[in-house]
Amino acid sequence: MESAVGVYAFSASLFMAGVYCKQNVLILSPLFVLASVIVSPTVVGIITALAPPVVIGTAYFVHYKLKIKLKLIFTNIYLFISQIPFIVFSSGSDFGVVATALSVIGGQVFLYVFVAVLFALLVKKLKLRFTPDEAVSAGLTLAVIGMSFYVLEIAWFNFYYMLLPILTLGALFVDKRLCVPLSAMLGIGASLVAGNPAVLALSVLFGVVLGCFNAELRYFAGLAVLFVNAVFLMLNGGFLGAEMLKIIPPALGLIAVLCVPLRVMRRFEVYSQCFGGGTAGRGVVNRDRQFVAEKLSTLSRAFYDISDILHIEEREARENENIERLSGEVKNICCGSCPQSDICNSPPRRAETGAVISALVSASLDNGKATILDTPPFLTARCKKIHSLITATNDISERHRETISQRESLNKGRKMISGQMYGVANVLQELKKNVEKPLSYNTEKEAKILNALSGRNIGASEAFVYESEKNDISVSVSVRESDAEKAVLKEVISDILDTEMYISATEKQIKGMVTVHLEKASAYRVVYGDRTLSKVEGEVAGDKHRAVKIAEDKVMLILSDGMGSGSSASLASGYAVSLIENYYKAGFNHKTVVSCVSGLLSLREKEDFSAVDIAVLDTANGTADFIKMAGRESFIVHKGTVEVIEGGSLPLGILDLTPEPLFEKRNLSHGCFIVMVSDGVIDKIGKESLIILLQDLKTNNPDTVADIIIKEVSRLTLSHPESERDDASVLVARIFK
Repeated sequence: MESAVGVYAFSASLFMAGVYCKQNVLILSPLFVLASVIVSPTVVGIITALAPPVVIGTAYFVHYKLKIKLKLIFTNIYLFISQIPFIVFSSGSDFGVVATALSVIGGQVFLYVFVAVLFALLVKKLKLRFTPDEAVSAGLTLAVIGMSFYVLEIAWFNFYYMLLPILTLGALFVDKRLCVPLSAMLGIGASLVAGNPAVLALSVLFGVVLGCFNAELRYFAGLAVLFVNAVFLMLNGGFLGAEMLKIIPPALGLIAVLCVPLRVMRRFEVYSQCFGGGTAGRGVVNRDRQFVAEKLSTLSRAFYDISDILHIEEREARENENIERLSGEVKNICCGSCPQSDICNSPPRRAETGAVISALVSASLDNGKATILDTPPFLTARCKKIHSLITATNDISERHRETISQRESLNKGRKMISGQMYGVANVLQELKKNVEKPLSYNTEKEAKILNALSGRNIGASEAFVYESEKNDISVSVSVRESDAEKAVLKEVISDILDTEMYISATEKQIKGMVTVHLEKASAYRVVYGDRTLSKVEGEVAGDKHRAVKIAEDKVMLILSDGMGSGSSASLASGYAVSLIENYYKAGFNHKTVVSCVSGLLSLREKEDFSAVDIAVLDTANGTADFIKMAGRESFIVHKGTVEVIEGGSLPLGILDLTPEPLFEKRNLSHGCFIVMVSDGVIDKIGKESLIILLQDLKTNNPDTVADIIIKEVSRLTLSHPESERDDASVLVARIFK
């Protein structure tokens, strides 16, 4: 083909591009030399054929030994070096300076073209949408293929006309929109060699005809192409003699494709993602979401049933029934074998004896034990087993108290588990509500995103844009791993959706691909600062605090002040913070979190309780929920004004008590601070003094605010060494748009 065109700009470039795209140089080299010698079996042809393999082979070995990556610019240089023999031999012949220059320059250009095409074929494996440079390179490569096949001609049989229907009909199974541009680029290359624009016209005509059919009508499409080809031949030189035979090459090409089973040809549909994408997968996703929603609903009902089974109704103690039963047990033990039992249980004295034993049991239950002073004189004088009676009464009462205590502990555990089961059921029910809503895909924006990313040379195979009823929007896009960190990715998607997006997660896929998930940015953002001052210098503080994102639009601030100070208090407050954080992240509501965490902490052998202060910030709506369990005052500071959120309730972890937290909801403004402090700060500075300090703030940095407060605590501690000290912690958050 190169000899027919007169420009030697293709074969060496294709060989170098193959080596650059990680193909085996030891296999490519002999194939390249053999093909070149067959075309030009001369001494000059052999020398020019050996130059590229020798140059790139040597360079490849040097790069391997020096562990230097073979970059494209190096490949350009090695290609030019390998062209030096061709330049030398051409200068002494009639080849022409212009043709030589075109060969050298064209070789450099087509190296880039072939690298782009081979990278899409061999590295990306046609799994990503074509970037603009890849699309242009593919078109130029098709033109080169058209040129190459058009020069392959034996008498009246031209191999180009056999290739043309094969590729064009094959494109019909990928995307019929490709038929016209593919046939046009093939025709451009063939017409340049033929010097006849009629070749281009016939090629485009093939593409137009095939593009009018669907893959299911491929046989009719083939007949239509043959008919058009026959008409074209008749209009251009007649349809007699040797001209009639020219219909055979396209017929053989069509037969070759049509003989391939439809199920095999259908496999080419997966390559449509290089030029666009389908929507079949979206229906599957929504169908699967409905299935999962049904399973979640069933599971939540099971947890509701478990909660109901374990739930214990609060009932009034039936003490009279207990005394009567215990009195009966005492009579059976003491009076059953007593020789005087007939006298004591005779009709005149039966009621009197029962009343006396019941009084003993009541005294034992009320006072911890019964004594001789609790027996009437007539019984002391008459009963010979009075001491055994009192001992039995006390033993039975003690066993009863132990049973009651065990039952209360069991009931407490059952109530706590019941509350947790109820919370799990609520979480599952919320998940069910979210999952059962079908996702609404915006295919128009998906296409815009793919086109825009392609225009920025970001290879994206697919994009999903789904919107919810709450006007939330999410995007998932599959790109090359090397493109996932590019800032332009987020910028392009944000511009198309006309809203600020942020990357929420990145998942690695196979073969160097990643899926990037983007969510709509919240209306408000949160930054925070914190400081802690231990009661004893060098000792761990008993306070724990944390600022953590518990949902896409929720940030939780938590400050826990453990009882006392040191490692024991630190451990107790650490447990409280960790449990609360995990319960909130799991989706439990405020009431369930407080109930379950308090119950779990109270199970510890040592009674360590913690004062807990929580603020849950909604960054979508600009609100804050304050939950206080013995936490001290919190403050909202905005433009010199300070709003106080008073403390209250009981701390977490107190045995036999489930605290009812103090709950407050507030609206937040752009630029406001939320200040949370432990009692070591309030007790040292004082509430009024702290309010004055916050009113005079001259900074927008929450970390600076925390530092100012803790330095004031430290100053007052040093100036009043006689005053009592405690751990002091500050957690400050600033909310802004």
